Amino acid sequence: MRRKAAALGFLALLASGGSACRSPTTASTDLNGTWDLAYSTISSRSCGPPSPAGHSAGCGGGGRLTLAHVGETITGSLPLVGYCQSCRSVADAFGFSVQPVTGHFRDGRLELRVFLTCQVTAAVGPGEVTEVSGSATCVFDGEQTRGTWRMSRAP
Repeated sequence: MRRKAAALGFLALLASGGSACRSPTTASTDLNGTWDLAYSTISSRSCGPPSPAGHSAGCGGGGRLTLAHVGETITGSLPLVGYCQSCRSVADAFGFSVQPVTGHFRDGRLELRVFLTCQVTAAVGPGEVTEVSGSATCVFDGEQTRGTWRMSRAP
């Protein structure tokens, strides 16, 4: 009877994923430091006349991002070079400007507000992180644009 109970207990442990055997110290995710960031978004529709043929609203840019990650809170700054274009204007470029970055990291999901009108999100695993990529959404001149973003640890 004891053998049967022990075997059933072992099978129950295996079915639970072996969580009782996991280390009490799980690797945490560290996003502190300096990153090279780039993003690009575009509208799903063309602007149409009077805009030039094939013109779509969108945003893009990048720079060297410095992040501070404490608990779930992310803060930082991004010296940004980029552009946004709307259906009313072909190019609204903005040169070098230092932008605040705010956000949070919770349950493996990173959300950052980059530039005043863009938000980036990504799933991030535990441990040492060298690259993060995901989806980006920007709103500029009333037009929502979607795309991708990526950041990698700066050398």
